[in-house]
Amino acid sequence: PAPKKGEGPAVLIVGGGHAGLSIAARLKERGIDALIVDRWPRVGDNWRRRYGALRLHNQVYVNHLPYLRYPDDFPVYIPKDQLADWFETYQQRLQLPYWTGAEFKGGAYDGERWSVTVEREGKKHELHPRHVVLATGVSGIPSIPDIPALKNFHGKVIHSSQYDNAAAWKGKRAHVAGTGTSG
Repeated sequence: PAPKKGEGPAVLIVGGGHAGLSIAARLKERGIDALIVDRWPRVGDNWRRRYGALRLHNQVYVNHLPYLRYPDDFPVYIPKDQLADWFETYQQRLQLPYWTGAEFKGGAYDGERWSVTVEREGKKHELHPRHVVLATGVSGIPSIPDIPALKNFHGKVIHSSQYDNAAAWKGKRAHVAGTGTSG
């Protein structure tokens, strides 16, 4: 249920991935009321929606979440869908308050508390947490640089967030710009 106007959690966590879930679990353990909001319809969708062959590039041993370790039978490099399903299980098992399909629209701080707007299921909710944590990760918002030569380019240009698999590119030439993990 939605909090009544003027009410809300002590902490609003924007983003329900690894960091958001970890922060929510730590706050709950300390008795601090927190709410995770995430724009995707299901817990873990921030990983489910990525390209098919994706796996964590760090070993499972260094990626555990607080209070509930990955099962012993998990692979060393966790596939994206298995990780997404684990996030969903984690949220349910720890009973972490989590709004899916909820988009953080912005907020303002008055020196004591925040006034934030979260849109969920077509309704705007005004919340007044004392703290806002942005746990959207380093790849939450695609950034495409302004490259003048692309204005006249007749081929297909996509951001790595739009990449699904290599099948569509078989037999074609491509240029990958960028040296990060996605590149």
